[in-house]
Amino acid sequence: MRRSPFSRTLLLSAALLFPSAVARAQTPTTKGAAATTPVARAKTNPVRAEALPTKVDYVPQGRYDELRKFVIRSRAEGGTLFNSPDGQTNYMMERRTTASDVEEHSRWDDVIIVRSGAGSIEVGPRTKGARFMSAGELRGGKIVAPSTLELRAGDVARIPAGIPHAFTPIGSEPWEFLIIKVRRPNKPLKRPPETAK
Repeated sequence: MRRSPFSRTLLLSAALLFPSAVARAQTPTTKGAAATTPVARAKTNPVRAEALPTKVDYVPQGRYDELRKFVIRSRAEGGTLFNSPDGQTNYMMERRTTASDVEEHSRWDDVIIVRSGAGSIEVGPRTKGARFMSAGELRGGKIVAPSTLELRAGDVARIPAGIPHAFTPIGSEPWEFLIIKVRRPNKPLKRPPETAK
């Protein structure tokens, strides 16, 4: 059965957030009174996602931990975990201690999964004074008529393509979250603002 990019994204998200629950859900059990006891499984060697007959996006926990240590050491705001071979999905982690610039992506949905800390996402219909970075990518300026959504550990949100947004941590603890960017190729590309040169 072929899965859509969004269903693959949700499966990967569940695996990253709740690895033990996903493992339990995939473990067969015996019937009757011992139904809660997992059946012994044959030992298998792990396979790289690239080697599977149908390509599956897979980011092992070790990769997340490795990038997280690098981000903390370098005092960066985040980094890329994995770019899917088909170019349709990017997996990133953020560890914010300061507010981000306003950004807008014409052809990418952002799925946010909060791992720890708290923060707010400001969204709105358009920006004023944004800089044109590349086709469909705007940065900076201010969001016109903004709304704010607060997120905490365990919360999930999706920012649809074309919606300006900015991230701001709340409190003294860093706000750590995954961003799963899903490409929407049929959305129109935004052109440079009239003020851009």
